[in-house]
Amino acid sequence: MRIAILDNEGPSLDRLVAHVRRYLDLHGDGHIDAFDNPDDLLAMHRPGAYDLLMLDCILGNDRRSGVDVLLELRRRGDTAPAMLVTSSPDFAVSGYAADVRAYLLKPVTYGRLAGELDRLGVARGASPTHVVRLSDGHPVAPETMVFAQAERHYVTIVDAAGGRERLRMNFGQLEEELTGWPQLFHANRGILVNLDFVSRLEGGDFVLFDGTRLPVGRRLVVRAREALAGRGFQRLRGEE
Repeated sequence: MRIAILDNEGPSLDRLVAHVRRYLDLHGDGHIDAFDNPDDLLAMHRPGAYDLLMLDCILGNDRRSGVDVLLELRRRGDTAPAMLVTSSPDFAVSGYAADVRAYLLKPVTYGRLAGELDRLGVARGASPTHVVRLSDGHPVAPETMVFAQAERHYVTIVDAAGGRERLRMNFGQLEEELTGWPQLFHANRGILVNLDFVSRLEGGDFVLFDGTRLPVGRRLVVRAREALAGRGFQRLRGEE
């Protein structure tokens, strides 16, 4: 695991590096490259060099933001998961265009950082905190369920590891049993989407980080846009 961290504030950069090093030491080893200005990162970067990019949004006197730097890396062909670290939630929406997977609001605590790294699968074998056992006894982890889609008398559940399970059950029953999970959104008839895995809303579709497109009902597009932005802000504030 190779991780690049960009933060132009020395104490903040040191804190992030210490938190990530602690996490990697607990879950296996890894390499960290720390940068205090974007030019050094851009000069050293090669597509595929890193498994995770962590960038501060506000880079002091630099005219670029962390989102600008990440967009440049995307133009160069980098597809690594990215995490934005910020003192302001204003970047939550603009970050979608750069395929941002996670947001952390400063000051960053180890617990919040570790939770996001778990969700991104940085630690092999990391498991979801919560499991819901459906009425038929089948276990479902809402945090790692990417989406669920009805298919006649069945529901197919796709998880973050790429697994697919086809359950014989009513979609309305599944939705009712998963009520209360803020990341789950009813996007269309027979489609339940985990907003934490949505990159952006494009036209009438949710576009997931892996490129999968899921249609949003025409009457739900405005609500979907608000829900996606609201979920980003929730994560920034740690309201999960």
